[in-house]
Amino acid sequence: MVENVKCLQYYFDSKTYDNMQISRSIEETKREFPKKTIDVKVDLNNYGVYIVTFYIKSKNNYFTKIVSNFKNSKNKKKPSRFERYTGENKYGKYKPTKIYRPY
Repeated sequence: MVENVKCLQYYFDSKTYDNMQISRSIEETKREFPKKTIDVKVDLNNYGVYIVTFYIKSKNNYFTKIVSNFKNSKNKKKPSRFERYTGENKYGKYKPTKIYRPY
């Protein structure tokens, strides 16, 4: 199961870089992410530029679920105890009953 896919692109000029240098840079980039699965796509542009695209996939495991839940909980804003009493719920006011009886 794969959860997150991140994309990384490198651009190489075909006049200055040859296939050996591009393959070395691909291997060095793969060494930077040893625990990830990486798919590589190499394209040659119309302008003579090699576009090397890395698709870095992280596996869906228990630790990644904990990290994503932690990041989501930081983004949620909880109301403070003073914000709860704003509006109609002011301290010391009685709730209107809306029952009108003659005395």
